[in-house]
Amino acid sequence: MAHALLSASSADRWLNCHQSVRLTEHIGSSTSPSAQAGTVAHALAELKLNNWFKGAELSLDSIKESAYYDKEMEDYTDEYVNYIIEQQAEMGDATWVEFEKRVDFDKWVPSGFGTCDTVLCNNEVLHIIDLKYGVGVPVKAYENPQLKLYALGAYDNLSFLYGFEKIKITVAMVRLEYFDTYELTVDELLDWANHTVKPAAELAYKGKGDICAGSWCRWCKIRKTCRTRANWLLKGTEQSPEELTRDEISELLQKTKELTNWCKDLEEWAVEEIMEGREVPGWKIVEGRAKRKIEDEEGLVKEIRALGFQDEQIYKPRTLNTMGDLQKLVTKQKFEEISIPYIVQPRGKPTLASVHDKRKDYRKAEVEDEFDFN
Repeated sequence: MAHALLSASSADRWLNCHQSVRLTEHIGSSTSPSAQAGTVAHALAELKLNNWFKGAELSLDSIKESAYYDKEMEDYTDEYVNYIIEQQAEMGDATWVEFEKRVDFDKWVPSGFGTCDTVLCNNEVLHIIDLKYGVGVPVKAYENPQLKLYALGAYDNLSFLYGFEKIKITVAMVRLEYFDTYELTVDELLDWANHTVKPAAELAYKGKGDICAGSWCRWCKIRKTCRTRANWLLKGTEQSPEELTRDEISELLQKTKELTNWCKDLEEWAVEEIMEGREVPGWKIVEGRAKRKIEDEEGLVKEIRALGFQDEQIYKPRTLNTMGDLQKLVTKQKFEEISIPYIVQPRGKPTLASVHDKRKDYRKAEVEDEFDFN
């Protein structure tokens, strides 16, 4: 599969750190089991959507033979398909639907193109929906540059047929039951494309512009050894006998996760280097501590039974499956119906989040109102 040099998926990085594109283009890409599972999930979802919307009657057998396919993937891709069906019904019968749609945004990004997982549009709305099969930190739709570039390409490719003025972009992280949507106007999208994307893309393509560190470093191929990233993370505050200012604390909070990730990156780099026979002064590789595990449970139980012990002494007491497993057992809808009298939803503890987070502000007074302290 061809990949654009200035890809939509890496847009957050090259929009901020222009030179990173040319600095990393000689480094090969790697994959992971999680990425491969995501590829299979996308293929399964595409087949299901084509079968539903296009009446294609395509067989799912080849995908089910994959080592990454399981019942969980079947259920989660069903949830994604159902979401698309609901969105299409909400937009009306005149809505055009396409899956794995290639879109070009090369008017703004040299040789720029990408693939939209799902595109829905009518004469009022263009809706881009991106399936993400990961289970990591939820990806925000708000000002998401990857999805905005997809929307830009879809708009440029389809605007001669449709007169839509509103853009919707949705991140669908089905395994987290997380669907996040952000809306903007066509004018807002084009303003961003012309005044932010185009100048940054031109610099990045030429290998000019800024080298700048930030949260976008996470997937950069030279993040482990980048001096700019190190300087950014280690930059101290102004020397002063006074306490840190609120602005300084805010900046340090933003760096906390990046510092943790950077420490892990440095350790990974050192391990890789030493394992390849290259010296990292002052460091070596040792065998870590490993817990023993039972390889043949049935054989061990048989031996213990022979000593006169009973099963109730050998096995743990029966425990209830997780709510997720119980939902799959009786179906999510049925579980919601029967479980209401037996389940409580405790209030979550106060958690720090960005001001752009869509969750409702935590109010201390609301907690106090729930309990009678008098």
